[in-house]
Amino acid sequence: MFKQKLITIITLVMLLCACDMQQQQSQLSHIKAQNKIRVGTLAGASNYYEAVQGEQGFEYELAQEFADHLGVELEMVPFFNLSDITMHNGKAQDCKDKVCQSQPFYTLSKCLY
Repeated sequence: MFKQKLITIITLVMLLCACDMQQQQSQLSHIKAQNKIRVGTLAGASNYYEAVQGEQGFEYELAQEFADHLGVELEMVPFFNLSDITMHNGKAQDCKDKVCQSQPFYTLSKCLY
């Protein structure tokens, strides 16, 4: 009984993981065909900013490494408030209807000392 449940669960997980592979592949093909990836980000001192030396920030460096890995050009699309990111205004490329979002790689919270 346990073995059958385990096999069923593993099979379902494998099927669910494979469901989005075609869309991911088509997005990658689209990026490589354009030879450019557009990354929308919240402009700020720790994320992305334009300095005298050029574009800077953690998210810029991360996106640049990813673009280099793919062998494509990087185009950053800065947003200056969260409502611009959530409202699709034509500056960032459509992904999954309006916005392609990822899991946060860090979070900030208020702390009283």
